[in-house]
Amino acid sequence: MCISTEKQLGTLQNLMIKPYNIFQIALAKVFIWYLINLVKIILMSIILKLFIFNDLILNLSIIYTLLLESIGIFGLSFVMSALTLIYTKIASFEVIISYIILFLSGSIIKLPEFILYTNPISYCFIIIPKIIKGEKIYVNLIVLFVLSSILFVLGYLLFKIVFKRSKDFSWNY
Repeated sequence: MCISTEKQLGTLQNLMIKPYNIFQIALAKVFIWYLINLVKIILMSIILKLFIFNDLILNLSIIYTLLLESIGIFGLSFVMSALTLIYTKIASFEVIISYIILFLSGSIIKLPEFILYTNPISYCFIIIPKIIKGEKIYVNLIVLFVLSSILFVLGYLLFKIVFKRSKDFSWNY
C-alpha cells in the first residue's frame, strides 16, 4: 500500500533521491505498520482474555513464534512491494491477497501436509498447538526461522532486482 500510495501521489521518485535507499524507507514504513497492528492485536488479546476467554493462553513461546513468523511476512511484504512497482494496481487486490494468505495459514480448512511446511504462516499452524500442549518446540522454531529467513531474503532480492529495473516501468497510476 505504501508503494502504491507513493506512486499515486507522484512522490515515489522523490523518495529515490533521499539519502536512504528505497528498501530502507519501505522497511521503515512496513515496520511502523507492523508495530501499530501488533499493538492492536495485543490490546484485543488482553480484552478477549479479560472479558471472554479466561483460559486464553498468552505465553512467551507464542510471542517468539509470531515474531519469527513476522520475518517471513516482512519478506512477503517486499514481494508485494516489488509487484506494486511493476503493476501499480496490485495494491487494489490487498483484500483478495489477504484471503489467500488466510487460506494458506491452514486455519480455514485442513491443508495437505506438504503445504504446511512451505511457508512460515502455515508452519505456525503446526507450532501453536504444540505450544498449547506444552511440547518442546526448539526444532520447530529453527525450522520456522529458516522458512521465514528464506522468504525474507527472496522478498529482499526480488525487491532489489525489480527496483534496479524500475526505470523501465510506467510511473503513471
